[in-house]
Amino acid sequence: MTNTKFLYGASIQGIQGFIFKTNKLKEIVGASELVEQICTDLFYNVANIKKDDKNIILSAAGNIKYVFNDMQKCKDFVKTFPKEVSELAPGITISQAVVEFEGNELSNSIQLLEDKLKAQRNLVPTPFEIGFMGLERARRTNGVAVKFIEKEALDGATLAKRDASVNNIALFEKMAGFKPKGSELALDTEDITKSGKNSWIAIIHADGNGLGQIIQNKGKELVEKNLFADFSKAIDDSTKNAVKKSF
Repeated sequence: MTNTKFLYGASIQGIQGFIFKTNKLKEIVGASELVEQICTDLFYNVANIKKDDKNIILSAAGNIKYVFNDMQKCKDFVKTFPKEVSELAPGITISQAVVEFEGNELSNSIQLLEDKLKAQRNLVPTPFEIGFMGLERARRTNGVAVKFIEKEALDGATLAKRDASVNNIALFEKMAGFKPKGSELALDTEDITKSGKNSWIAIIHADGNGLGQIIQNKGKELVEKNLFADFSKAIDDSTKNAVKKSF
């Protein structure tokens, strides 16, 4: 009886470029929501798993690592997931890699997976929307226009971001720990500065460094104790709790 397993990894390329491609707060919020959906709800649905699945190593911040026990399920997921991502969030580029391993060799396989993902990121992706020269373009992004709103041509990515921004209350609640009224949230930067008293705006960006190295160093212990899912959840919880405390 074989004990072969398949370590799957996915990484979203150019997250900051995707989120901040336009200068509209509504679209920035929507883009952030889309990135989270890709690594959580969309991933769980396509893989047909629950968020507390013990084979989840990481599913946050534009990165996914998951252990498939069945080769065919892994193959099917690799074929299907990029299409689902492109339909949910046009303009997103995702890199994928798989490492086959035996038994408890997971910790050693993580570094090999990272090397494969780096190689995939160096490949030039084919644009999802190429378009002909005669097609209408969105002026702010130069993407192929798919819809006009208030006489402005919008491409698929911008439209998806706007649609996702309706969940900005849910996103705020995750960070602040309470649910605000819709009227208390600004959807555009102009809404924040319209009084003239708060014309200065600060954007705070926080990012965790060296997470991959931590996983490598602790990989063997996490495998032996079957704690990878708990480890991933602890990272997510500690990040959210830190933001809530700051609020």
